[in-house]
Amino acid sequence: MALKLSQLKEGQYRITGDTAPEENRGLLGAVRAFSSGLSKAGGEFGLGAGMLGRQIQRLFPRSWQGAPGIFDEGSPANVAARESLNAKGTAEGIGKIAGTAAQFLTPTGTIARGQQVLSRAAQLAPAGTRIAARIAAHVAPEMIGTGAVSAVRSGGDIDQIAGEAGTAGAFSLALGSLGALGRSTYYPQLQDSITKALGIQGKRSGGQALQEVARKATGFRILSDRAPKLEVTNADGSVSAFDPKRASYDTTLQAWNKARKQIYDEYSSLTQKAGETATVDLTPVYENLKQILEQPRLGAYKRAAQSLINDLESGFSKAKGEDDAVDLTGITLRDAEQFLEDLNANTVKGFFKGTADNASAEINAGSARAIREALDDVITSTTGEGYQALRSQYAALKSLEDDLVRKFQQNARKIGGGLPEYMGMFASGDIIGGVLAGQPQQVAKGAILGTLAALKRKLSDPERFLKRAFKLTENDEISDLMVRLFGGAGGR
Repeated sequence: MALKLSQLKEGQYRITGDTAPEENRGLLGAVRAFSSGLSKAGGEFGLGAGMLGRQIQRLFPRSWQGAPGIFDEGSPANVAARESLNAKGTAEGIGKIAGTAAQFLTPTGTIARGQQVLSRAAQLAPAGTRIAARIAAHVAPEMIGTGAVSAVRSGGDIDQIAGEAGTAGAFSLALGSLGALGRSTYYPQLQDSITKALGIQGKRSGGQALQEVARKATGFRILSDRAPKLEVTNADGSVSAFDPKRASYDTTLQAWNKARKQIYDEYSSLTQKAGETATVDLTPVYENLKQILEQPRLGAYKRAAQSLINDLESGFSKAKGEDDAVDLTGITLRDAEQFLEDLNANTVKGFFKGTADNASAEINAGSARAIREALDDVITSTTGEGYQALRSQYAALKSLEDDLVRKFQQNARKIGGGLPEYMGMFASGDIIGGVLAGQPQQVAKGAILGTLAALKRKLSDPERFLKRAFKLTENDEISDLMVRLFGGAGGR
């Protein structure tokens, strides 16, 4: 005869499955159980701290030790306390894990600072031991910090301390190596991101390079700060405020020009408030163009120079004396900047049109540079406390100009190629061939190869480093947790 559950008395059976108490079921019960798990994690920490204190107490005379209690390892009260802190049910277990993890994360700031101090000291180590010193600088604070938490939690259990500290050191070594690999390749820190984004070239001493990169970082920060007021035209033709997170060389160059114009306007406003008149002398630009007409140059260059001379004369010149000489002194900054903006736009159009406009593009670009230098001299030579901030901002922006223009031109000429492109071609061939031949494994191979090619293109894109430079500029400090896990500098 089949045995029915109803025929059994309570205590003669046990239902397996969810062993959580009834009050811990449901959403509210799960939250209550999770909080209970957190409390039990804290209780374990407190119990371990008491056990550690008890071990320290045993170093003193026996008369000071008192009667055995809950903090004596192996005593009935201690065993009962440990058992009462075991998690019951899934939610309580998750809460206890979270509470335990929080305890090991608590010394993160101290560990990260210790790693930073030791990393700087490792730079002074002899060349042959420098790598080992850097490894020790990252691993040692992690082992010490984890070991300290483990000592309190375990009540001073040497085996547990050694095991958890050793595990933490091994993970720290692996993650630190991974972080160093990332910083040297596709996830560089701020200075290297700027260098990769702008393709900084030329021979420079170490001190000069550091100063230049620092100025460029300030330039990136200025563009980020002014971004909401910098209107740019995107690749799809839409007009919006400059977004550093989606920056391209095109939009960044547009934003750079707008930011520089803003500084000119702010400078002009300051001079007007001070009862002064901010002007610039464009005579040297005019004279350089006149010299081109007298030199043995091709007709295309002379026509371009004459066209620009006519524009200067019709736009700015004033008759002076009977000989109708040209006077290009006393040009206001606003007028000079507007002329420069038109000249830049014309130069960019000529650049994209091709070789037929090379002469005009070269003459316009040279004249635009001369006008910019004249405007630079006006701002940077001005003294006074009121102008200092604008001078510093303008100098930082100016440090970006040459590299930003060069990268914009290189990116505009880019037509693809390289390993990622070849990988993509082969991947497409594998996919098409696999479909036609009915071979799924070949299709899968092509898909994987194509994915790797796309990932390689994305990671190697110089504009990605441009976006990363803006991102790192906006974040003054990397979190202590990221420094603790992957190493690197804590600040910019």
